[in-house]
Amino acid sequence: MKKTLPILISLMLIAFLAMTGCQQTAVTSAKVYMQQENYDKAIEQAKKAVETMPNDAEAYYVLGLAYGKKGMYKEMNDAFTNSLKYSDMHKTDIDHERKIYWVRIFNTGVNQIKQDKIPEAIKSFELAIELLPEKVESYKNLAYCYSLQKDYDKSIEIYNQGLKIAPDDLELKKFIGHIYYSKKEYDKAIEILREVIEKADPTSPTYKDALFDMAYSYDLKGEPENAIKMYENALKISPDDLDIMFNMARLHYMQEDYDKAIELFETILEKNPDDFASNLSTGTALIQQEKYEEAIKFLKKATELKPDNINAWNNLGVAYVRAGKTEEGKAAFDKAESLK
Repeated sequence: MKKTLPILISLMLIAFLAMTGCQQTAVTSAKVYMQQENYDKAIEQAKKAVETMPNDAEAYYVLGLAYGKKGMYKEMNDAFTNSLKYSDMHKTDIDHERKIYWVRIFNTGVNQIKQDKIPEAIKSFELAIELLPEKVESYKNLAYCYSLQKDYDKSIEIYNQGLKIAPDDLELKKFIGHIYYSKKEYDKAIEILREVIEKADPTSPTYKDALFDMAYSYDLKGEPENAIKMYENALKISPDDLDIMFNMARLHYMQEDYDKAIELFETILEKNPDDFASNLSTGTALIQQEKYEEAIKFLKKATELKPDNINAWNNLGVAYVRAGKTEEGKAAFDKAESLK
């Protein structure tokens, strides 16, 4: 037994050296193939190396590089993760590679959104998060993709994941508020958007967007006074925004403040004389003020802009009759009836 023990040790050593030599040869071959840009062969050799020595950081690192060159980004990231699991020797290089590929994958996702390839974009941004979980932009775009699919709960979930990375990011909170607005959960939207408005720079797009969504939330929630206040603030930022102006005018009309409503509607018509809704609304408000001749002018314009609109012809009929123009009124009513 004393004589056989050294022999056994020698055999084990020879086997180990043979295995190590095989592994080292495979890694070296993989590196050579990388230099030759033969990435398929590089992957083949690097995989042989990790199969032989599954805890070798170098082999996994080379395998990750090869996968990256082939555009197999998930496999690349998994290989880099395995490399770091066994050693930090390539950490600086791996961090550098991940940043390079993150930009590429992120931009791919953005282009996929532009091309309306939303499922593909989701996969891209999910992979971007795997590569660099600290990049909050990936969460914003991934959540946006889910909102485009009207998967609002998933969208909120992703935005909240982003908030764990960047808890003071007001743009993230603004997006969450917008999703709650889209879900018609106006109380939640208002609660979140109020915080954004209180903290955001009043000159920033984030502040502006939050202000608009909050105004719309109050409006659709049925709180016209609060909505009007928010719309007024919004108009200070965007004085030429005709949509905001129209919504304010509509709310003043609903509150029977016809003078203010008409003033706003006519301001819109100064900028856009062919705005159908403003012509119809101005004429209708003038009827309420018993200014029938003035109302006829706007309502006739409305029927010219949309000849098939029943409401425009009906309201024109009312204005004509009350102005004492019975025949014109009957003709307008007949036209409305024919469109039913």
